[in-house]
Amino acid sequence: MEPLEKYVTENRHLFDDAEPDPGHFKRFEARLAREERKSYLRSSRPVMMRIAASLVLLLALSFVLTYVARQNFFGLFPQKQSASGLSAEVRDALSYYDGRVQDRMIEIRNMEKSCPGAKNLSARAQNQLNALNLETDDLKNTLKNNPDNEKVIAALIRNQQMKETILDNMISKGCNNNH
Repeated sequence: MEPLEKYVTENRHLFDDAEPDPGHFKRFEARLAREERKSYLRSSRPVMMRIAASLVLLLALSFVLTYVARQNFFGLFPQKQSASGLSAEVRDALSYYDGRVQDRMIEIRNMEKSCPGAKNLSARAQNQLNALNLETDDLKNTLKNNPDNEKVIAALIRNQQMKETILDNMISKGCNNNH
């Protein structure tokens, strides 16, 4: 035993007979309550910091995953581009002109129904489009081998424009188109 412990155990009767002051227990309880509040705030601060750090990490992770998912999603188009040999701009231009050609073909079919002089107009238009489509396919194959060739890209777009021009000419001749 240590000397202090030995002294306390031997003189225990001296320590047990005195009662504390009447307000001692109230002061002690108030002090304990203050300490509990401080300890709660001290103990909750790291918890709050962990929650805040987790939220920041979660937000950062969601932004990164969104960015990666967007890159992967939009990254599919360049893979298609390399497979078809066409850039996104060229594909958009071809799609635009294809849509306009389809609209013109619908007009020609409607003209055929309503105008007796436009007989077989859609068949003649389709024959001319088929010839231009063969040229378009050749240009696309050439572009696959040399994707950066601006002349081939320009020729491809001019070919699409010619399709529209031919159909516009047929429409403008209208019912008098008997070639």
